[in-house]
Amino acid sequence: MKKQRRIYRFVLLLALSAFFLPKSLFSQYRPWNYNKFHIAIQGGLASPYDRYGTGHNLKFASYVNKGYNLTLQGVYFYTPNYGAAVNLMLNVHSVNNENLSLAYLKTKPAYSNAVASVGSFVIPAFTMGMVFQIPLSEYFAFTVSLQAGLQTVVKPAGTVMVTTVFSTMPIRETSDIETKFVMYSKFGVQIKMSKSLHIVADGAYMGSSYNMEYDRNSEIIKETQHIGELMLRLGVAYKFD
Repeated sequence: MKKQRRIYRFVLLLALSAFFLPKSLFSQYRPWNYNKFHIAIQGGLASPYDRYGTGHNLKFASYVNKGYNLTLQGVYFYTPNYGAAVNLMLNVHSVNNENLSLAYLKTKPAYSNAVASVGSFVIPAFTMGMVFQIPLSEYFAFTVSLQAGLQTVVKPAGTVMVTTVFSTMPIRETSDIETKFVMYSKFGVQIKMSKSLHIVADGAYMGSSYNMEYDRNSEIIKETQHIGELMLRLGVAYKFD
């Protein structure tokens, strides 16, 4: 959670700097942003952050792999440098079944073998908030965004087949779906290819703590899991009036 707060403070500082910079800094680059509407599609890497994906216990979420992100963004710039944005995002992480199997063998000495079969974590999100544009030339600009919204975590069901000296038995977990309020922040760049087409690249973070509840072999399990996402994305933006 301390790391998460440091990220939010850093992006907030960037956003405040963009907001309070004098307008004279932007005046020579007015041709950058004649287009008020901006629609972008991006994709890239989604990396688990904080205690999500760190292998610290037997939770499925502790063994997620780096995944992929797909983002659709819409922005309306009501001044040359400030705008309001909405984002639709989807992150997907597969579970490292091999490492999860090894964790069962390390924590349960009575098991002589373990084979995990678990699906993927699916994490859609919807956010909305402010976007700040800082042009450095007619063809290049920095962007900073602070937003809030809802993030849903779909925990997959799975089975771990464990073997002892006496028998082989399944350990089954059911799925769970939880939705939480989340803060979202990003810092990126835009490269102007033409008046309407821009290349966009950014780094972003969002995350929250979830109270997961599911069945494990008919036993109800309740646990808190912080799920954070660091995203590195590349895409294209279409700008129009």
